[in-house]
Amino acid sequence: MYPKNFAIGVSAGYAYNFVVKQRFLLGVFIAPGFGYQRVETTELDGTGQK
Repeated sequence: MYPKNFAIGVSAGYAYNFVVKQRFLLGVFIAPGFGYQRVETTELDGTGQK
């Protein structure tokens, strides 16, 4: 049997606006994201790791 790895991730987002002297707006945000990874490995000679 060959080593297999599986990973999945989800992140939430948040945003905030700063008002500077009632004339300037500065927006800061963290973008949401999603990640998925699947990895299967084999040896070059076709055998599995022990």
